[in-house]
Amino acid sequence: MFYLLNPFIIDRRNEINTRKASIIHENSNKYKLLIAPISKNRAKFIVESKNRKYAYDIYHIIKAYYYFVGETGGNYDFSKSICVYEYNKLPLVSWKKNDWYSNLNKEVHIIEPNDWLYHNIEIQSGDLVTINESLKEFINSYFERDNIIESVNSLIQSRNLFDGEIDNNFPNQRYREPTVIISANQEERIYFENRCKLELSYLAAFKGLELLFNVNSIKKENIDEMLIKFNDGNDGNSFYYRKHEIKVGLIKLISVRQLIKHFLDIRNTVGAHGNKNPPFSKRVSMYAIYEIQDFLENRLLAKLNI
Repeated sequence: MFYLLNPFIIDRRNEINTRKASIIHENSNKYKLLIAPISKNRAKFIVESKNRKYAYDIYHIIKAYYYFVGETGGNYDFSKSICVYEYNKLPLVSWKKNDWYSNLNKEVHIIEPNDWLYHNIEIQSGDLVTINESLKEFINSYFERDNIIESVNSLIQSRNLFDGEIDNNFPNQRYREPTVIISANQEERIYFENRCKLELSYLAAFKGLELLFNVNSIKKENIDEMLIKFNDGNDGNSFYYRKHEIKVGLIKLISVRQLIKHFLDIRNTVGAHGNKNPPFSKRVSMYAIYEIQDFLENRLLAKLNI
């Protein structure tokens, strides 16, 4: 089976042979990662594999790689209606619109012919990326290390749900806090208008921490042991400088142990439960989300060594 990966488009204008698919990476009998042309100058990632899970593993690894090191600072469109299209044969540059539809695995993709135009546009478009040796090394390093890559996915999902305000003066940053200090009344309005989204965003980021630390659940009594096993040079007594929650009156310098306990308190109070009237200090504010997202990203970057 052949799996076409969205949303990435590979620019091949500077290559001599752009009409043939080429293998750029493979792992014994598990998978082959190919670049397959879809037009004269553009190509898509294709995974050839008998195992669907391997194909999706490669998709998520590639997504994690470009999220952190991509040319647009990670601002890729991961909201495609379908991220992986399954095909019964290797797509060819000579395919017409009907070929792209007729060769789909119809046991997986239930798409009516009249709806195919939209999906065909999705396949033919996307975000331009370049390929280098570091991508291949990244795949080698993190294939079948699901917890790390799933942690990145949780961070991406958290930011898809709530990513703050976009500042066009900083296009390579994924989010910016409000450029002016907002009042308590304005912050409360944001909270009441977006409470469900804020709490789900926070919960996704917290799950990212659990995945990164490779534990089923974070417990206060096990934080020190968890950090020692994680082994990124920080223990419970290491200090962390808050960057966001100081704007709601919390102290700037805090131990990693106390910070994780703080994250856990918010998660237990409102993040994973239906507490309709949480205490003010346990509300999931946008600053709490910025803080946990930032902490998770910093730990991921250290672990991924990128």
